[in-house]
Amino acid sequence: MPMTSMNISLPQELKEYIEQQTRAGYSTPSEYVRELIRGDQKLRAKERLDALLLEGLNSGEPLAATPAFWRGLKREALTKLGKKTKSDEPIRHFPSACPQWISWNSFHTWRTRPPWKWPNGTLRP
Repeated sequence: MPMTSMNISLPQELKEYIEQQTRAGYSTPSEYVRELIRGDQKLRAKERLDALLLEGLNSGEPLAATPAFWRGLKREALTKLGKKTKSDEPIRHFPSACPQWISWNSFHTWRTRPPWKWPNGTLRP
C-alpha cells in the first residue's frame, strides 16, 4: 500500500510519550501511530460485529438451523444473485484425457514430476 504523509499537532507531553514508545520497541513514531490506528480499526469492527449480533439476537423468535434451513437459505441467496443451484447444474466429469486427476498416485506423480515432462516421462515441447 503506498504511503502518504500527514502532519499532526501534538502537545509536548504527547510528543514525548510517542518518542518514549518509539524507544521502547517501535522503529519510528509513524509505526507506533499506524499500530494505534489499526488497533482502533479492529476495536471498532469488533464493536460493530457485537452490535449486529445483539441486533440479530433481539430481532425475534429463534429459528432452528437444520440442514434444510441452510439449504433453503443458500437457495434463496443464489436466487437473489441470479445463480443456479446445484440441482440445476449439469454433472461434470474430469476429462479422460487428464488421467493424472483420477487417482492419488497419479496426482502425486504429476505433482512430483518436473513440469517440462509429460506423465510418461517424455519431454514437453
